[in-house]
Amino acid sequence: MRTVGKTWRQASWDAIDAMHKTLPTPCTLEQRKQALDAAYPFGDRDHYPYKAWLAARREYLDRYDPRPIPESKLALFR
Repeated sequence: MRTVGKTWRQASWDAIDAMHKTLPTPCTLEQRKQALDAAYPFGDRDHYPYKAWLAARREYLDRYDPRPIPESKLALFR
């Protein structure tokens, strides 16, 4: 399902954006994870396309994760 001229990462974000538009307004982190898992666009979950998907998935979920950022990671931004 690779679109010509797009990277695996860009194709992953296209699928994530489309999935995000279908979510209800108040949405839990678990609901987001389930919707993401259902929206996986590349068939088999292996090799580089899956790695690109997981990276995009992680970036997306980090925006909605209610846990505070650990001090060890905050030091990177100081």
